Amino acid sequence: MAAVRTHPGIRRRILIAFVIFTILPAAALSYLGMRAVGNVIEGRLVRERAANAARVVSEMRLPLSPLMMQRLSEIFGEEDEVAAEVNADAVGESLVSSLSDADQAQLQAQLHGRATLPRSVRVGGHDFVIGTSEIRDARNGTHTLYLLVDQHVLDDAKAAAVRPIVLAAGPVLLAVILAAVYVSRTITQPIRRLSAQIESQLPTQDSGLSTRHSPLPLHDVELDAPRELADLASTFNRMLGRLRETQERLLETERLAAVGKIASSVAHEVRNPLSGIRMNLQLLQQHLAKEGRTDESLTIALSELERLDGIVQEMLILGRKAEPKLETVDLRAIAQDVLHLLDRRLRHANVEAALEGPAAPARADAGQIKQVLLNLIINATDAMPQGGRLVIRTVAQDGHARVEVEDSGAGLSLKEGEDPFAWFSTTKSAGSGIGLAVCKQIVEAHGGRIGLEHVEGGTRAWIELKDS
Repeated sequence: MAAVRTHPGIRRRILIAFVIFTILPAAALSYLGMRAVGNVIEGRLVRERAANAARVVSEMRLPLSPLMMQRLSEIFGEEDEVAAEVNADAVGESLVSSLSDADQAQLQAQLHGRATLPRSVRVGGHDFVIGTSEIRDARNGTHTLYLLVDQHVLDDAKAAAVRPIVLAAGPVLLAVILAAVYVSRTITQPIRRLSAQIESQLPTQDSGLSTRHSPLPLHDVELDAPRELADLASTFNRMLGRLRETQERLLETERLAAVGKIASSVAHEVRNPLSGIRMNLQLLQQHLAKEGRTDESLTIALSELERLDGIVQEMLILGRKAEPKLETVDLRAIAQDVLHLLDRRLRHANVEAALEGPAAPARADAGQIKQVLLNLIINATDAMPQGGRLVIRTVAQDGHARVEVEDSGAGLSLKEGEDPFAWFSTTKSAGSGIGLAVCKQIVEAHGGRIGLEHVEGGTRAWIELKDS
């Protein structure tokens, strides 16, 4: 038995796929987007505040001094610091600011000696983002104004700007998760329903497997599901249909095997007494013939014994299922042998027989096919109690060889849905219902086909075998 390997469930896989391909990329893009928005907000805020500070200084037209820088710092916020470059070419002090001397030294050390202005500086244990703008003093001199905006202030501003985005992303994320759960349920629930219906048909420990008398109750599953799962259910139903057919064939095989054993046993027990009765009746008939007398009852008795012997032969065949020994044979030659064998019977029944058609080579067991044709021709003869015409026709074409037995009798009288090849099914008042079933069994063992059909003015039985 093949091993069954268990993997993570479909629902878990769908949720993981949603997380990997939807939520994580969305979160990453949201994070990058919020950082970009934050940087834009930070840059704009710093530039605007620096421009405002420069405009105030330019309008005041006051000399640049530490006191003025402190007043500007108070105007723009206690957390911000302001500095201005007094003389970029001065050898001595060239920077005035609202900072203490130690903090101003730290700032000056970080500003000077660099090719480009740093984005941020750390002064007095605090991080500041630098914004610059040009200013003009009372002498119309141009200077650079440095506005140091506290990083915490900018972080609070960015957080206030991004907060609505985060709050809006929450419901979207929840909707994505709910959508993933819904999609997974639409897939897993039909599968679970299908699994439950399949499991309900499995035999329990108490019920056991199919017995010799009753098959497993296999019912088609019903499922309302997406197309792919509906296709799976349909495929399973087709498999159940084939399984039901296999069960029926197995049960019928078991029944036939049992019947065959009984029939074979009975046939062996009956055959010897019948042979003794026939022999004594024939001796009595010969004795009466020597005396010039006849007894019609003896003729009838011998005829019935012949019919009983035929039934016994069929019962023996039923109990002895032999595999065909295939070889290349000519179906026309076999048909001719059977007609020769039954010549006396056909003339006695006032049946005119004719053999038509070309040679029909096929791969078959000559003895078994002869038995089939013998049975079909006897049935055709019995269908014409007042006599008639019997045509045996052979056909060879398209890789197949075919033999048709056509009579001019009353035709089939089957009820609707009745199978003439079913075991113990017969339309004859004195028939056993074994002959045609044995014929079908033999032909199917050859890989061929057999059939009965109405034709104008009678019935046609046919068998079809492969020619190689």
